[in-house]
Amino acid sequence: MSIRKILNDKRKIDKIVKATFDMVDKDSSGLIELTEFEIVMNKISLDMGMRLPSLTDIKTIFNTLDADRSGLISYKEFKLLIVSILEAFA
Repeated sequence: MSIRKILNDKRKIDKIVKATFDMVDKDSSGLIELTEFEIVMNKISLDMGMRLPSLTDIKTIFNTLDADRSGLISYKEFKLLIVSILEAFA
């Protein structure tokens, strides 16, 4: 299935986002904390053979995603990230 088809299928997007969100939300709180986000950012960097991002870089990205400034990333905020990533690859 192409990324474009996935983007046009709301159920498929929700399934992908939910699975990814649950992998990042290690404590199953329904929200992503900075420490959980830091772990995933470091893992992605290592998996891609890139240098680890600085804590400042991680906080900058985290704060950009945290649209409501709650100090946490909600499912809704996370979904915007995943959809943006998929759109970039479409």
